Amino acid sequence: MTFRSTCLSLASAVLLASAARAQTTCFVDDFEATTLDPFWTTSAVSGSITFPSSHGHTGNQAVRFDSVVSAANKSITLRHNFPQPIYGRVSVWMDDTGATAGSSNYMGINTNDFAIYVFDYNLSLSNGGAYVYNVGGLAHHSAIPRTQTWHLFAIDSTPAGLTLWVDGIPIHTGPAVALSHVELFMSGPNWRPAWTTSFDDFTFIPYLPSSYALFGSGCPGSVGTPTIQAPAVGPSLGTSFDVTVTSLPFTSAAVGILGASNTRLANGMPLPVSLDFLGMRGCQLNVSTELFVFLGQRPTPDTAIWSLPIPQVCDLFGATFYQQVMVTDPPANALGIIMSNAGQATIGS
Repeated sequence: MTFRSTCLSLASAVLLASAARAQTTCFVDDFEATTLDPFWTTSAVSGSITFPSSHGHTGNQAVRFDSVVSAANKSITLRHNFPQPIYGRVSVWMDDTGATAGSSNYMGINTNDFAIYVFDYNLSLSNGGAYVYNVGGLAHHSAIPRTQTWHLFAIDSTPAGLTLWVDGIPIHTGPAVALSHVELFMSGPNWRPAWTTSFDDFTFIPYLPSSYALFGSGCPGSVGTPTIQAPAVGPSLGTSFDVTVTSLPFTSAAVGILGASNTRLANGMPLPVSLDFLGMRGCQLNVSTELFVFLGQRPTPDTAIWSLPIPQVCDLFGATFYQQVMVTDPPANALGIIMSNAGQATIGS
């Protein structure tokens, strides 16, 4: 196991300790279980749902939709109805098996009056050969050509507005709409051919603004006081969260302290703790000490970057963690170590 993956595993454990305070839940389905998650309600007319299927985007499994030719129109769905309308992001990977076919089936994801999908044919770029989005019952071709591989469809709904994405590219923006349901589907007229496609790696993340706030104070060293700079945005699931620390001595070593609390250490001792007794006069510890991370990224001699990967794990959603940095500085005090201010981060969407 690499140092980075070890650090990530430890960091995840620290964050999980604070995740119990999260008030909102998300849902991630990699379709690697032995049975379909009860999150989903199934429906299959002129077709069937196979789970597990061995054809996955990641891992070993996916969920497969198979249609057949019969007297009834094809309609195969996995659906989840939210208890009440909610803002958030839904996404899924879909294998576009009909990208080059003149006759196939409709396939995609929908919610409310919005959908991202493919037509049941591909006659040209402007006639079924590009990824399509539906707004208020009207279909619109995007500028993204279809290809016969896995593609990521995402619907992002916040109080500020709605955005539809294909493979990370926005294809539509509009007014805010809270989500009532989400549905993965394959459909088509009864005379269209029998067809097969797969879906994998579904995610639903409720809307929750991430946040970051500075607190406490650092202690001065030989060239100034190490300072955590507030990032423009807080941490989000599935991203790398970067914090910059400035005013470091050129030859110093910087070590980040990742904590689950800013009120108590693991032994119950209240925070903050004065470090005068260690010879670090005027310094204090502001966060609990679950994990220490060497900060090796030094874009300039007096600056360090603390990169913290945030896994896309629902247990971390809404969790709060705390950061502080200690820096070697032999002339500064008897111990030769100084401390930065501290930061409080809440993981959002």
